[in-house]
Amino acid sequence: MGQMRSGPIAYAAVQRGILCLVVLALVAVLVGCPQSNGEQPIHVIVTDDSPNGGAQDGDVVELAKREGELCWYTSLPQEAAQHFLDLFREKHPYLTTQLVRGSTFDTIQTIQSEIDNGKVRADVLHVLDVAIFTKWRKHGNLLRYSSPEERFIPAKYKAPGYWSALRIVGLCVAYDSARLQRDQVPSTWPELLSERWLGRAALKDAQTAGSAYAHYYFLRDQYGSSYWHRMARQRPRIYKTANEAMEALSNGEVDLFSGAMGYSISERESDGSTIRAVWPTDGVPMMLGPIAILRGAPHRNAAKLFLDFALSKEGQEALRDTAGAYSVRKDVDPPQDRPSLSALKIMTPMGGWEAYAQSQETLKSEYTDLFHPGSE
Repeated sequence: MGQMRSGPIAYAAVQRGILCLVVLALVAVLVGCPQSNGEQPIHVIVTDDSPNGGAQDGDVVELAKREGELCWYTSLPQEAAQHFLDLFREKHPYLTTQLVRGSTFDTIQTIQSEIDNGKVRADVLHVLDVAIFTKWRKHGNLLRYSSPEERFIPAKYKAPGYWSALRIVGLCVAYDSARLQRDQVPSTWPELLSERWLGRAALKDAQTAGSAYAHYYFLRDQYGSSYWHRMARQRPRIYKTANEAMEALSNGEVDLFSGAMGYSISERESDGSTIRAVWPTDGVPMMLGPIAILRGAPHRNAAKLFLDFALSKEGQEALRDTAGAYSVRKDVDPPQDRPSLSALKIMTPMGGWEAYAQSQETLKSEYTDLFHPGSE
C-alpha cells in the first residue's frame, strides 16, 4: 500500500477537487433553468438623481403621461403665470396643471415646511431669490437635471444641472409723470436721500419680497450700510407688495417708488397710466429669478418637460411677452420699448451669488432693525 500524500501537494489536490464540485453545481443549475417561452422580457426604468434623472430622453414623455400632473410654485404675477402655464399645457394636454402663486419668501417658507414634513407637493419652483436655490442645492433639495436648453444660458446665470435663470428683473425708480417732470426725479440712488423726499418715497418690504431684498443688498453692496441708515431717517413708507406701492404712487400718497420692478411699470404704461420709470445711471440692481425641480417632486418627469419649455426660445419669448421679463438668452430680444441689458449699467454681487446667499439672514435682520424696529 502506497504512502499517503501530505503537505502542499495534498492541499493543491483538495483545492482542485472543490473547484470541480463548484463547476459541476453551476452546470446543473443552468441546465435546470427554464427556457424562454417566447415572452418579451420586462424592462424597468429607474429614475434617480444621476444627470437627467436616469431616464432616457425618449422615456420622459411616456413617464410624464403616467404621472399626469404638474404643480408649479412661483412668485410671478398670477395672470402672467397662469397664461404661461396654459401655453405649456397646450403642448402637453395629457397633463393636469396646478399653479400655486405667492410672494417669494412666503413661497419658500411653504416649500421648506413641505420638505421638513417629507410631503413635497411642488414639482417646480421659480421665485426672485437666487439665495434659496444656492442653499437648497447644497442641502440636496434640488433634483439634478440638465435640460437641453441649458446650453443657451450663460454660465453666470446658472448652476449647471440644478438651476438656471428663468428671468431677470431690473429695479428702477418709479414716478408719476402727471405730478413730476422727468428732470425732477433722481437719476442716481443717493439722490433719493435728499430732504426733498422725506416721507415721500415708497419701498417694498424686504421681509416678504425677493426683489426688495435684492434692492437692499445691491445698494448696500455699492454704498455701504450707511446708505440704508440714512434712508431709514427719510421715513419711507413700506408696502408689502408692489401693487400696494404702485397704488400709493398713483393716488399721491408718495412721490417715488424706489426699487420698482421695471416690467410692472411697462404694464401700467401700456394701459394708459402716467407712471414712468427712471433707470439710475449709477447702476441697476438686476434680480435673478432661477427655476429648478425639487428633489422630492412627485411628478419629476412632467417637471422636466416644463423646465425644457420654460428655458426654450419659445418659452422665453412667451414669458417676455406675458410678463415683460428679460431673458438671458442671446437669441431672445428685450421686452418692447425697454432698454436692452447691454444699455444698462447692471449691478451684480461683488462677492458673487454665493456671498449674496450667505448674507441673506444677516441682512434681513439688519433691515428689520432699521425699518421694523418694533417687530419680533
